[in-house]
Amino acid sequence: MTALASLHSKTVKRTTSAAVSSSPVVLPRRVVLPCPHAGAAAPPASGGLIDTSLDYTKDRTYQRLGMPMPLYEYLQSHTREPHVLARLRHSSKSTYVPAQDEGIAIPPEQGAMLSMLVEMNQPKRIIEVGTFTGYLSAALALAMPAGGKLYTLDPNPKNAEKARPVWTEAGVLDKVEAVVGPAGDSLERMLAKDGEGCVDFAFVDADKKKYDKYYELLLKLLRPGGLLVLDNCLWYGRVADPMAQDEYTLALKDLNDKILTDARVSACIVPVGDGMVVCRRR
Repeated sequence: MTALASLHSKTVKRTTSAAVSSSPVVLPRRVVLPCPHAGAAAPPASGGLIDTSLDYTKDRTYQRLGMPMPLYEYLQSHTREPHVLARLRHSSKSTYVPAQDEGIAIPPEQGAMLSMLVEMNQPKRIIEVGTFTGYLSAALALAMPAGGKLYTLDPNPKNAEKARPVWTEAGVLDKVEAVVGPAGDSLERMLAKDGEGCVDFAFVDADKKKYDKYYELLLKLLRPGGLLVLDNCLWYGRVADPMAQDEYTLALKDLNDKILTDARVSACIVPVGDGMVVCRRR
């Protein structure tokens, strides 16, 4: 038997043995870090690293990119998330996020990546278009330097009302300002008041049909070197489906194509969550 055949034989035996094993695969819970702010809720009794009281197996984000559940559970078990955010996200789901909308909430691995971008960028001024539960604005505010300000834009005043306790418990209420009204109008007012180049970081997760308008306004507001992140650029895979002709899908496809050749930015699509386009203003 050749060395290659011998290796193949051993591989088949190992694979066969693993396939017939009935032992369940046990994956660890996601790592949950204690909140760095004084006065925040105490970490769990396990010492602040593992919160075994929360059930993360119902998150459906993995379905967006076709990731098998065991692999997605592994990803979540290796995602850092401040304890206060984990608890707030769980609480948000159970209190005012309908079951059918769970999949549109920011998953923890996406929040972790965006927080890291904020830590690297060290922004003094952040704009978030779309408040929803307040989870992401809290995560970004925790990551931004002292003295920074995050403006979260949303047409629905109820979202700001529901998010305010989240910001309070996360210890970032002084960093966050809710701007209620149509986001396009709010961005135009900021541009008229403060001029171009006054923003360091921006995130958009709102009406997909208006993404192009937000993109153009935020590019004017961003300083050179500033970051603009647009969520849902893969849109549950529909952007790659030629049969998907709804206005939301077409708007996202057009913007993805536009950014691909836009000389004003450096950009890449990151397959996290429902896909994000990360743009750096040149």
